[in-house]
Amino acid sequence: SAQAAFTASLLLPFAPLTALLLLPAYRLAMCATLDPAQMAVAHHDTRRKQALALGQPADNAGVVTAELNQSFDLDLTIFKNVRSRVSRLYQRTKLDMTFTWEEEALRQIEEAYANVPQHVSADEPLLRFMATECDFAIEHADGNFMDHLNFCQDYATIHYPEASARVQLLHSILGVGTNLFPMPAEKLPTLASLISADELAQIQAFPTVLRLILSGLLLPLIEENEARLETLTAVNMRRVIDNERIHLSAEELWQQLNHQLIHLIDFLPMGGWQDDQSYFLTHFLRLFALLTRTNKLKARVAYDAGSNRAATSGLEPYTYRHWMIRKLIPASLAEHLAARAIRKFSAEVGHDLDVEMRFADAPSDVIRT
Repeated sequence: SAQAAFTASLLLPFAPLTALLLLPAYRLAMCATLDPAQMAVAHHDTRRKQALALGQPADNAGVVTAELNQSFDLDLTIFKNVRSRVSRLYQRTKLDMTFTWEEEALRQIEEAYANVPQHVSADEPLLRFMATECDFAIEHADGNFMDHLNFCQDYATIHYPEASARVQLLHSILGVGTNLFPMPAEKLPTLASLISADELAQIQAFPTVLRLILSGLLLPLIEENEARLETLTAVNMRRVIDNERIHLSAEELWQQLNHQLIHLIDFLPMGGWQDDQSYFLTHFLRLFALLTRTNKLKARVAYDAGSNRAATSGLEPYTYRHWMIRKLIPASLAEHLAARAIRKFSAEVGHDLDVEMRFADAPSDVIRT
């Protein structure tokens, strides 16, 4: 539309940086190392407790109130090098808030969470490796990085017992969306010695599959070939950290996509899903629908569109800039910019974003690059 074209023209000078914000956001920690003992302790905020207790994400419009975080400092995040004033304004607007919960909603969540199995940490050698030989001293937008990893691990432990929860604990060790690499490639042999071959296959594929989903390459390819997925034998791709070719069997791919669905839960908007087609919500719904249609949803992740709520004023601080940013960038444009940013990040580290599907009933491969 004319409005979308006009908006795009405004954003083009800083589109890559704008799209960058639509990827998982991490803050830089003030410490250089982590304590393995502290890494083993899970600190779940109210929203994560809710997801763990319910086995699904929830639309919390009407039961939370956003408050402006006056102490938020963009220079403590991975966006500290952004110099464009408009880009910095956009990114700060998406991150500088905290949420207060209504007392009754908070009581219900805490009551439900009391029945959730206690967190079981990874074994000590693995945590020591993560603390002393890797760089996990960064922070997720909603807390420190280990909070995010422990949430994903706990969700898998409780709601996806058929698969190893250590895949979720280590899903970012070989790279995150903004080209942060907690572990250098030369330490891959050490990592491999601490986990099983099946776990390594999932962990090394995770950053690539995430980029393939967010760039809009993988899910459409699977959907186009949905009628013959029973004959799928393998999916080939390249590892983000070193561009080495890797592959997943058909069964491994479905397990990987269940892990990706769990991971996306931690990035969904707080509420207002009836009116919100944000980037991560769109991909979550598409992946959920695919896994459901193909009967490949093995993780316990429930979703009911009937529970979506209309947006309320409490979902963002009551400031002009928050209103302006929400109105300025339509979901379709945000998705386009973020997909383009993913390709740019991969290009910067020499990573080829190509995916190759092999079918038993086809003499040649179906390839999407």
